[in-house]
Amino acid sequence: MMGAEGIAVSHRVRRPSVLPIQIPVPLPLLFVNSYRLGPEEGPWLLVDVGMDTEPARMAFRAHWNRYGRDAYQAVFLTHYHPDHTGLSGWIADELGVPVTMLADERDLTYRVFGPGGRAGDRIGDYFRDHGVPTAQNVRILENHNDSETYIHLPDSMLGLTPGHVFRLGEESWTILKAAGHTPSQGLPYRADDGTLLGGDQILPRITPNISRWPGEPHDPLRLYLDSLRELRRLPLRVVWPAHGPRIDAPHARIDEILQHHADRLDVMAAVLRQGPKTAYEVARAVFRPDLSPHEWRFAVGESLAHLVHLEALGRVEKLPGGPPYRFGVPGSREGRSLTPAAPRPGCGS
Repeated sequence: MMGAEGIAVSHRVRRPSVLPIQIPVPLPLLFVNSYRLGPEEGPWLLVDVGMDTEPARMAFRAHWNRYGRDAYQAVFLTHYHPDHTGLSGWIADELGVPVTMLADERDLTYRVFGPGGRAGDRIGDYFRDHGVPTAQNVRILENHNDSETYIHLPDSMLGLTPGHVFRLGEESWTILKAAGHTPSQGLPYRADDGTLLGGDQILPRITPNISRWPGEPHDPLRLYLDSLRELRRLPLRVVWPAHGPRIDAPHARIDEILQHHADRLDVMAAVLRQGPKTAYEVARAVFRPDLSPHEWRFAVGESLAHLVHLEALGRVEKLPGGPPYRFGVPGSREGRSLTPAAPRPGCGS
């Protein structure tokens, strides 16, 4: 990720403009925040677009009827998840402007959700190998495949490199790369006044979901924690997140998220001191029992991310044999009691 020292600041913003657009999504989070960036008179950049549903289209039409639509210069999608990319094909047709992403994230988007993508099959095999029972796996995959019906991508998108600058009148927005939630999430940053669009990297009320998925980096939690620490070094004043209200104390919120993951690593290591377990068994011990199939998908993925990171730290080990694969604590004794907290998994968007 590009640090603050690598961003040129050539002017001061006269009239900073970040206009949130709340877009409904058929997910437990209910809404995703799209943003119009740029001065009131334009040019504008549209960031993130929600899923392809009629309520989402109605929300954009209502916004355009009130504020206009002719000054858009481009669309930027922070990352590949459906609630950020799903409506991008329709948006591209409506606005007639380029749709852009960081190049690696764009390529991942088309591999997962483009023609011929078989992400569901890969996830089904993956979860089975990590202990998810067949009936639960079927429900998880049905939910996953249902979400794919809300994704219609444009035929092509422009791939950007980290550090790309969108110049919107007197405003300059630099795209930072922030890994972990996805491999190459792109975050628009205005260095003039420390304004960041946080995507799903920094959220105000819940912690972003950090999951280990097939075909993605082996230790996404390490990438995420490193990314947060880099963002922590920026002179941030405000973060506009993809879900929830504006964050006015971003450094304090980053500290809270870092502590959350330190605590979660301790809880999962303690669970394994009771005896070897699959990632699914760890998720059942840590998370609430009444999760929806959507939430179980991220609970298992998040458990795997933490187990892999604990393994990299030398605190647990992946045991020989499998599938199903099991993790254990070296030299631990069986039968220790533990009553961990039972939270919900982080944001799955």
